[in-house]
Amino acid sequence: MKHFLKPSRKHRLSPLSLALGSSVLALSLAACGGGDSDEGAAGNQPVTPVVGGAPLTPLDPGNPNQVVLDGQVVINSTVAGATVCVDLNSSNTCDAGEPGATPTAQDGRYTVVYDSTQIATSTVNASRMIAVVPVTARDASAPGEALLDREIVMSAVVASQTQINPLTTMVETALAAGQSLVQARDNVADQLGIDVTKIDNYLADTAFDFNDPQDNARNIAVIVAATLDAGITLAVDDQTRAQAAVDSDLLNLRYVDADNATFRSLAVAGKAAGPVGFDLIDVRAGRSAGAPLATDALYNQAYLNGSGWTRCDTSVSFAFSQGSPSRSEFCGGGQVVLGYSTPSVDISNRLMIDVVNEFRAHPDTSSINTGLPVDNLMMALGGAVFPPGSRYSLRANVNLKRPIVINSINTDGINQAVADTLEELVLAFPASAVTATTGGLNLGLGSGNFKNLRVAFTPMPGQVQFYECDLDATQTIRSNCAATTLGNYTISTVNGARVMRYSGFAPTVMDHDRFHAEVNTANQANGVIGGDWVFVVRQAKAPGDDALVELNRLNATAWAAMKPLLGF
Repeated sequence: MKHFLKPSRKHRLSPLSLALGSSVLALSLAACGGGDSDEGAAGNQPVTPVVGGAPLTPLDPGNPNQVVLDGQVVINSTVAGATVCVDLNSSNTCDAGEPGATPTAQDGRYTVVYDSTQIATSTVNASRMIAVVPVTARDASAPGEALLDREIVMSAVVASQTQINPLTTMVETALAAGQSLVQARDNVADQLGIDVTKIDNYLADTAFDFNDPQDNARNIAVIVAATLDAGITLAVDDQTRAQAAVDSDLLNLRYVDADNATFRSLAVAGKAAGPVGFDLIDVRAGRSAGAPLATDALYNQAYLNGSGWTRCDTSVSFAFSQGSPSRSEFCGGGQVVLGYSTPSVDISNRLMIDVVNEFRAHPDTSSINTGLPVDNLMMALGGAVFPPGSRYSLRANVNLKRPIVINSINTDGINQAVADTLEELVLAFPASAVTATTGGLNLGLGSGNFKNLRVAFTPMPGQVQFYECDLDATQTIRSNCAATTLGNYTISTVNGARVMRYSGFAPTVMDHDRFHAEVNTANQANGVIGGDWVFVVRQAKAPGDDALVELNRLNATAWAAMKPLLGF
């Protein structure tokens, strides 16, 4: 597979790196179709079993003492070049004397044979199957691409017809930590957000596609494999355990000066044992022109989730799981991510300004003043140092959903006197009324950073006219609006809300598309806004490299020490 991250980034997720990255791209290309070699069930194959590289007696159906273990090795699809064995000594390698098979072919199938008079079946059953997947291995979804940056080992229970995959590896990780088989399977399913039956075979799910990752077991398995490939240790937590409240880690800081600053941090809510899962608290605060920002200004987004339009404030569930990798569901499930944190870095007794500079040296992963000057921030921090216990870690998340979002509830609504339904919006912006300075409805940046894409409606049902206007240096004043192409609009219903999308315009420089949607009493989950409205809404484009988001986060101890210096 290709790399999930661009080579220029400091922190890379490796080729499996996520089957996800510049690198996973290949993994996704061929994995949509089904062929027998891709989706076929495990079965006996006429291969010669080996032990520690030495051929055993070939499979002899007439020998009642021979035991056959067969199955498939799978990541996104079936894996060629993996070596499977029974890991009798728990060394995580296929050693001499351990029943094994020749490397898998493109169908991923293996056959391991042992003689129960030489190795007791009870000994074998008390062990586990492992698949050693080297960097030379290939996934059937992209057989011409390298799969891994490093060798990984996957595992599963000893049984015939066994699929060895990243999810079975998670179960084995939990078993090794002392969980029962039932607990292990339930905790893996809850931690990753999948049906427990998918652990053993997920090939019926849509294959991983880096351009549009899906929230299904197959895509999640690829991310688990990428976690291994990044050198991160898997961990399965008890998702029903009690949790003490934990103070906030810093997620984002924007400090312009003492009168203009905001931050966002994530705290863990406490809970008693019993319920499955945990909750985060999305803590935000800020000042504008010296005045504290009100709650509705700090929590000013709404997501169109399964409950309808939901304002993303602290009244809405922000569920997450514990372990590695772990899952988060922001704004009532409006946004879903799966990812892991790298081992934390000790910054105790280091100058705060040095750590800020260290973050900013890698803008793709910086959570502090990204895109902003730092002079005033550095002055505020002065010579302060972080206290003992201060640490930071890199959090890598893969987006599994492309939500429809109101970016600003306070400013993105169409004047109700103009339109409060999509049909009224169509009537209010006819192409016949467009001038060189109006250009119709605003759809954001067009072909460049100083071009504005706009749209108006023709008399032909379902048809629109697109325009592009020039923008001044501040991107606020437009002129020279000129017609470009004819296109179309379509109206559909998503999670109970009507949305109107546009097609036929030239590619834009934005990382998202803008369209319009209705917000009304019937489709508001928590009182997004009163009355009936039409809003400009956004949805991320097919993600590409944006599928992965990485941020360096200060832990609660470090952020608690920095916060008062900035007036919070």
